[in-house]
Amino acid sequence: MDQVSVAPGPIALVVEDEPLIMMETSDLLADRGFVPIEANNAADALRQLAAHPNVVLMVTDVQMPGRMQGFELAHEAHRLYPSLAIIVCSGQRTPAAGDIPKIAHFIDKPLSAAVLAKSLSGFKLVA
Repeated sequence: MDQVSVAPGPIALVVEDEPLIMMETSDLLADRGFVPIEANNAADALRQLAAHPNVVLMVTDVQMPGRMQGFELAHEAHRLYPSLAIIVCSGQRTPAAGDIPKIAHFIDKPLSAAVLAKSLSGFKLVA
């Protein structure tokens, strides 16, 4: 019997400090064909991006432990990886003008499959 090799999907980085929300977001992305990797703060996210240069999407929370929050992470990730698609999520804060890069999308929490799909349709994601 021949074995068929199936290429994994595009890689998405989920940055979230709440374990249940991280798991739910990772599951939503996996359902959309992504291979999720995870980070629970901005410093860890930047390490993951450096270790995985083929990440095509980052979904980040705004409020996280550590010195850098999600808005700053979005700007730094965009500066370092200009082609990275970025989705910023929060249930407590809405970005003001300039809080996130112009290419980034903002989604209110709780994240739903329909809202995520709509936001993803605005990006050209290439693995």
